[in-house]
Amino acid sequence: VIVHIGSMSAYRVPNDKGGPGFYAATKMAVRALTEALRRELRAEGVPIRIACLSPGVVASEFSANYHSVPEGDRAQHAQEVYSKHKVILPEDIADAAWYILESPPHIDVNDILIRSAEDPNI
Repeated sequence: VIVHIGSMSAYRVPNDKGGPGFYAATKMAVRALTEALRRELRAEGVPIRIACLSPGVVASEFSANYHSVPEGDRAQHAQEVYSKHKVILPEDIADAAWYILESPPHIDVNDILIRSAEDPNI
């Protein structure tokens, strides 16, 4: 089983400044790679399951890194980003990955989109 980590940005291009179009394009490429690899390996008779897990906003260091927030301002940045609505926790992503890995061999989970039910961008 192969699990690629994509992003909700593969399904919608964010409106932020700072290169969101480029980021979205790379995550769209991850989706395409996942599907192409599945088809190519299956055509060769390789019994493989490949999934793409595409999370929305996750409570992590990613936002601060993505927006190049200086080290001293990261706590305030996290408060601003994560106080707007309830966000996904890293454990939620781990649970989704575990679901993919533990699915029976006859089940091929292709793509999981996971985002907060309170995400205003849905």
